[in-house]
Amino acid sequence: MKKKVLVVGSSNIDLTLISEKLPRPGETITADKFMIFYGGKGANQAIAARKAGADVNFITRLGTDASGKDYRARLLKFGFPSGAICEDKKVKTGTALITVNKKGENLISVYQGSNKNLSPADIRKNIKYFAESCVLLLQFEIPFETVCESLKIAKKLGLTTIVNPAPARKIPENVYKLIDVITPNIREAVCLSGKNIRTQDDIKKSALILSKKGPSTVIITLGNKGIALFHNGVVKFIKAPKVKAIDTTGAGDAFNGALAAFLSESFDMTKSAKMAICAAALSVQKAGAQTALPARSEIDKFYKKVGLTR
Repeated sequence: MKKKVLVVGSSNIDLTLISEKLPRPGETITADKFMIFYGGKGANQAIAARKAGADVNFITRLGTDASGKDYRARLLKFGFPSGAICEDKKVKTGTALITVNKKGENLISVYQGSNKNLSPADIRKNIKYFAESCVLLLQFEIPFETVCESLKIAKKLGLTTIVNPAPARKIPENVYKLIDVITPNIREAVCLSGKNIRTQDDIKKSALILSKKGPSTVIITLGNKGIALFHNGVVKFIKAPKVKAIDTTGAGDAFNGALAAFLSESFDMTKSAKMAICAAALSVQKAGAQTALPARSEIDKFYKKVGLTR
């Protein structure tokens, strides 16, 4: 039986405005387009892993409002187990407000809603999904105690644990010991390492600081510049393919979901990271988070085309 990727995380409705520029504090701007997407880092990454070819279980919490009911139906279409989708009758489904400019840059504000109530008890009730999996993928849009409970169970059962530390927050030293792979962007790496990052040397030092806390692999994502991969005691800089970005909203989620998928297939870390870069590069060429996530066939083709096979 094929081992699965387990994602524990958030599900949001994304209300997206497309405008010429991003608003500054106190400024009102006119948007050119308004769209509604399904999002949330957890759901985005679960679907990214699924589209990248993995069998995926997804533990999340939705409200019983109309948005929650619609989202549940969507998740079931991707084959995620209904028992892992917890219901919340007290609050509405999480919602994100996203503004995207013509360069593909974005501003995001999130109402946690039902995500805030995904509890350690929910995780324990769904322990069977851990036993079916070989990789656990987490983010920080759910309560931190729920993240910790998931990590503890995963380590006891021998899963590879991946933490995408977004939104940025400090991590207790004892929790780092439960993390195998951590994937911050530059801002998150600054928050976690306590080191300002201006140069490649700063990036290397930040990755080393984080690795000494526990994770055997540190991947600092650098946007359109690629990634810094710290693995087996060495830092490699892997460039991203040049593409025309339309919307970068889900790029990090595309990367993390694909990374988990390829690691679940026992690809080595470098190849998994390179293929995940390709998934992210493909995703920014379309609007939306989930709607832009590439299929496995697209990733394989692009990976060969751009020469990252070397």
